[in-house]
Amino acid sequence: MRILLAVDGSAPADRAADLLASLPWAEDDLLRIVSVAPTRGEVLGVPWGILPGDAEELETAVLRVHQDAVERAEREIRSARADLPIESILVRGRAASVIVDQAGEMGADLVVVGPEAPLVAGVSDQLRRGGIAVFGPSAAAARIRSMTPGRRTISWIGVNVAEYSSAMRNRSGSVSIAACSC
Repeated sequence: MRILLAVDGSAPADRAADLLASLPWAEDDLLRIVSVAPTRGEVLGVPWGILPGDAEELETAVLRVHQDAVERAEREIRSARADLPIESILVRGRAASVIVDQAGEMGADLVVVGPEAPLVAGVSDQLRRGGIAVFGPSAAAARIRSMTPGRRTISWIGVNVAEYSSAMRNRSGSVSIAACSC
C-alpha cells in the first residue's frame, strides 16, 4: 500500500502521524510524508507590516516549522517501524493542490490529511473524486469543524479538536474569552 501523510506541525497532524505509527505495515508498503509550506508571496502577504529585514527571518521560521513537522512525523513512525520505506519532502505551494499532485505522482492508495486548511479547501473531496481513499473530512465537514461554535459543539460531544480560543464583545462592551484545549 502507498500512503501519503500530509503534516504541518499542528496537533491534528501529529495525531495523524501517531495513527500511522500504530498501523500494521506490510513488507512492500511505502509512506511519503509531505509538508506544504506557503510560497514566499503568501508568507510575506500577511496583513501586518513586515519590514524588509524581517522578511527573510519570517520566511526561514515558516520553512523551519514545516521541516520540523516532516522530521517529527518521520521519527514517530520510524520508532514503530524502522524498516518502513519513508520518503519525506517539504514542498512550497498551495497545500490542497500539492497534496493532490503528490498523491497522483506516487500512486497513493490512501491519503491521511493532518492539516486543517487543505481539508477546508476541499482536498478530501478532490481526492475522493479521483478514486483515492482519504482519511479526513469533506470540505463541508471541515468548515463546520473549523468554526469556533462548531468546535465547541464537537468538543462538547467528546470529539477531540485542536486548541482554540475566541473572544466576544457583548452589548455593554465587555469582552469574554473562551478557550479549549481539547
